Amino acid sequence: MLIGRRTKSMKELCTGFFRPDGKWAMRMREKGHTFVAKHLEVRQGHVDNYILPEFGGREPQELSRREIDDWLIELVGFEDGKKLAGSTKNKRYVIHFQKMNSV
Repeated sequence: MLIGRRTKSMKELCTGFFRPDGKWAMRMREKGHTFVAKHLEVRQGHVDNYILPEFGGREPQELSRREIDDWLIELVGFEDGKKLAGSTKNKRYVIHFQKMNSV
């Protein structure tokens, strides 16, 4: 990183990431994908309820794969506090980090 040059925090990058008129949704539409508004709303909820509370104040380059992996291992449900199934973690959170790197 260059001295004096600051990148955006995860919060700055992720707030509204899945907006229907956002960069990610527009790019996906250009690729032929379609999404209903509810799908995008649920995805943004995952970001707001899980990813941002843990990583929101940090810059993406500060996060290591190991740190994210450790977080995923311990991840629990937002409402019930129970550990999430591996398939849920993969479908929801690993994919979110991949999507955020694709724009």
